Order: sequence, then structure tokens, then C-alpha cells
Amino acid sequence: SIMNYRSGQTYTWQLSCASGNCGSLSANEGDFVVYTAPAGNPDCSNNPTVTVTASDGQTQMQAEFGLAINANGNFDLPAI
Repeated sequence: SIMNYRSGQTYTWQLSCASGNCGSLSANEGDFVVYTAPAGNPDCSNNPTVTVTASDGQTQMQAEFGLAINANGNFDLPAI
């Protein structure tokens, strides 16, 4: 979510990764989005980068941050 939200600003979000499925964002625009991780990303081999751009129609500011997701997609629990 955006801290210090400013009225009149447009916030756009983009998700990128090296290849394949890097998850999804709940929206491409707005001051709040939810990231959903993919079912698998063994050894953090395809970690995503989230880019958010703020624009007021004249000026743009951009920030990026990376996420480390280590999921092997195997959620079977052993029988007890």
C-alpha cells in the first residue's frame, strides 16, 4: 500500500520476473494492491520485482522492490 497517499495522484503497479509465473497483483492501479505468490518457486529461482509509479499528470516517480518467495509447490503432509 502507499504511505502518504496524495489526492490527485495515480498509482500504477507492475509485476515482473525472469520467466514463467511470478504470481499476480490484485489490481494494476490504486493505492493498495495484494500480491499472490505462485504455487511454486523452488530455491527462489524466479523471484518477482514489483514496480510502482506515482503520477500527477506532469511528474512521475517510480520505486521498485523485490520479493523472495521460496515455495516448492508440494504441500502434502506425511501421515501420522
